[in-house]
Amino acid sequence: MMPPPLPPDESARLEALHRLDILDTAPEPVFDRIARLAASLFAAPIAFVSLVDAERQWFKARCGIDTTETPREHAFCAHAILASAALVVEDAHEDPRFADSPLVTDTPRIRFYAGAPIVTSDGFRLGAVCAIDTVPRSPTAEQIRGLEDLAAIVATQLELRRTAQEHTIYRAMVEAMPDQVYAKDPDSRFIAANLATAAFMGVASAKDLVGRSDTDFHPPELAEAYRRHEQAVLARGEAIVVEEIVRRRDGSTRWLCSLKAPIRDERGRIVGLVGHNRDITAEKRLREELAATRQHLQDALENMADGLVLYDQDERIVLWNRKVEELFPRSLEERVAGRPIHELARAMALRGEYKGIGALDAECWFAEQYAGFLSPEGSAFETASGIWLQGIARRTSSGGLVVVYRDITRLKHAEAAAQANAARLGAILDTVLDGIVTIDEQGTIEAVNPAAERLFGYAAEEMIGRSITMLMPETHRLAHGDRIARYLVTGERRAIRIGCEGEGRRKDGAVFPVELTVGETRLHGRRLLTGVVRDVTERKERERELAAARVAAEAAAEAKARFLAQMSHEIRTPMTAVLGFAELLRASVLDPEQKAQVEIILKTGRDLLAILNDVLDFSKLEAGKLEIAHESFRLDRLLQELVSVASVLLADKPVGFELLADPSLPSAVTGDPIRLKQVLTNLLGNAAKFTEKGWIRLQAMPASDRVVRFAVTDTGPGIAPEQRGKLFESFSQLDTTRGRHGGTGLGLAISKQLVERMGGRIGAESASGQGSTFWFELPLSPAAEAPSPSPPAEVGMRPLSVLVADDVFTNRELLKALLQRDGHRVRLVVNGAEAVTAVRDEVPDLVLMDVSMPEMDGLEATRRIRSLGGAAESVPIVAITAHAFAADVEACRNAGMNDHLAKPIDPQKLREVLARIGPRSAGASRDAVPPELTDVTVARQHAAGGTG
Repeated sequence: MMPPPLPPDESARLEALHRLDILDTAPEPVFDRIARLAASLFAAPIAFVSLVDAERQWFKARCGIDTTETPREHAFCAHAILASAALVVEDAHEDPRFADSPLVTDTPRIRFYAGAPIVTSDGFRLGAVCAIDTVPRSPTAEQIRGLEDLAAIVATQLELRRTAQEHTIYRAMVEAMPDQVYAKDPDSRFIAANLATAAFMGVASAKDLVGRSDTDFHPPELAEAYRRHEQAVLARGEAIVVEEIVRRRDGSTRWLCSLKAPIRDERGRIVGLVGHNRDITAEKRLREELAATRQHLQDALENMADGLVLYDQDERIVLWNRKVEELFPRSLEERVAGRPIHELARAMALRGEYKGIGALDAECWFAEQYAGFLSPEGSAFETASGIWLQGIARRTSSGGLVVVYRDITRLKHAEAAAQANAARLGAILDTVLDGIVTIDEQGTIEAVNPAAERLFGYAAEEMIGRSITMLMPETHRLAHGDRIARYLVTGERRAIRIGCEGEGRRKDGAVFPVELTVGETRLHGRRLLTGVVRDVTERKERERELAAARVAAEAAAEAKARFLAQMSHEIRTPMTAVLGFAELLRASVLDPEQKAQVEIILKTGRDLLAILNDVLDFSKLEAGKLEIAHESFRLDRLLQELVSVASVLLADKPVGFELLADPSLPSAVTGDPIRLKQVLTNLLGNAAKFTEKGWIRLQAMPASDRVVRFAVTDTGPGIAPEQRGKLFESFSQLDTTRGRHGGTGLGLAISKQLVERMGGRIGAESASGQGSTFWFELPLSPAAEAPSPSPPAEVGMRPLSVLVADDVFTNRELLKALLQRDGHRVRLVVNGAEAVTAVRDEVPDLVLMDVSMPEMDGLEATRRIRSLGGAAESVPIVAITAHAFAADVEACRNAGMNDHLAKPIDPQKLREVLARIGPRSAGASRDAVPPELTDVTVARQHAAGGTG
């Protein structure tokens, strides 16, 4: 028999065969069916699926034959694998290649053979599908094609089998991974996952994930973020790697490093994606800790007070800190990583970093310094900039070198200064005015200076060697001994009364006040105490004088306060009648000339009150007693109120006014609305005074976060540069031409102090003939909606019975006229005692009570009325007084009054208080009266600080 030749790719063919891992495996139904199909196709008694190994052919499936393998040299299939087409031997006896083959001459006595090669997808022919008969045959073309089809099916099955094996291996590998591995369809639904993914998602098995998406397991925002990442992968067709934070069902959060890549089919179309998530929580925490540690070390290095340089084991520079660059600024370019220490030192010498060391001396100098650096105490040198440094070098565990440069310039200077001080100390001790006494532990005097001799009247030799108690009064000696003993035992420095005041005793027995400071010195193992004694007789006298002056100043301040309160009362009392009756006159029938005269009286009276308020405000500001409120208020309403103020100020002038409020301003803010309005009214009043034509503009706009800028601009005459410096001075009016407008010269000074007390700043911009802008900026934080203002008083209220108690005839008559005009019934009394009697006899609907009255004042009268019980206990009592200081208002409240109306009386304000208090007077409980005391006539700035 002719042995078959080997295929040209035999080695690669055998490797491909062995990779299939199919030789000597158990029979498999699919291959057995193919063998039977081959036998049936040819109606042959024998058929098999043969795989040709190096030395044999092995039958994976067989039909009609018992043996499992034959030698390769006898195998017909060894010839079949040499060609791509089927091998057909119609009669083996006639074919010289097989005529003498044992398979022909002996069992199974082959006469007919048809074998189609099994060809893999990569072109390797591994064996054949064969049909054998014991008689010669001539197969049809259809039979040959059918045999080749069966061989192709075997090849496919072999590769599918290998793929299935690989899939099993891969699946096992994936299932064994602690990382999450999964696949999703284009709609981000799971189609496969490993056990780690299932466990992470909190389900029992991967099957529980199939068909579900992240929205079933994660919060919506996280699920949407994951979906966006996945859709980006599907859209771009590229893998991405992201770090994602995941909240698990148990509430814990984990960091995942997620790789997401597209899955493509055989035509390259994207049909889904595969994901690989690794839990990097611990790794991320470790990275953060390492980064924080590295940053801490870097911060520590950069913020060291000393310069530090690190060299490796070859003494080449590795790193240095910023302090080194500050200490050696001339050689920044020479300091390069990797440069040897000796070479760097030479370059720094050339750059002139070391004082007095040139290039020629550098080698010897550095050799000495290098040895000194390595010594325990290091080595000192001076830089060209006059800085003394101490260099200390230490070896690291890896053989490197750490060099620390410490600035000891102060120490060097201190050493030099100490030497100079030692020379001067003797002269100082001899010339100092304070006495200096040194004693030992037993209190024995060892040294004194000339000043101590003069202070105590003893010569030095009279004191040295004697007890320090000789310089003390008798009453101090025993206590001093106890203190010294306690100090020696405990070391407590307070025991020797450092920095205290006491008394000394002169040689003539005179006792005088002293200030004593004691310090401890150790000399040759002995403790010495040095005391500095100062005669403070003159200072004590000055202190007594200052104390007396302070008492006098406080008395003067108190007298001033009493004077201001009295002045407020004495001015407001007649002004009540002047303004009140003028108001009544204005409401009566008058001819035009009389009306004009009444208006002059009202304006002049209000101007006088404004001057009084300015003086009292200024006084309070000077005394630091003016309080600033912090409350919520409507800024928009306050600005609108100022429009009404401006309309009154400009009523008789051809001057326009506009309010420009930035819409971004909060409608409600926190601050002091009364003081704010006072400042703006002052600025508007000034602008109205000096603007004869044109316009005035009030602007409010944000200046910065939580700061509002207000500006009042006018088209007046402007202010010359040389006069602008006096704008905010007290009692200052810029020139004689403006004097015709009157005023105290306090308005701007008060405004400036108010703005500054509220935490703001104020200024002005102006030029002669170009108008002026006065501006200020205040911190005003946005607030919750401020309370709405009280509704206006009702005019048509029912008539009340009102008791008026006032010792001034004009005030009683004015109140009577105002009340009767509105239909109220009025009784008049002249003091508090009569008021108590009147209420006892008949309880009115309301009591208007003056405070300062003869025989019994209004406060005592109120307390007496409240003590009457019954209806008198709850009758509304309103203070009608010229006393409008904060203490006065508080006294009224404490006495039991319900409200406060400051003189001069404003008729409209009187109506408002009657409308507010009157309706509850008929049977209302005393407990229903609010505890707050409201000043409805004078702006709160006067009531809060006492401007009467």
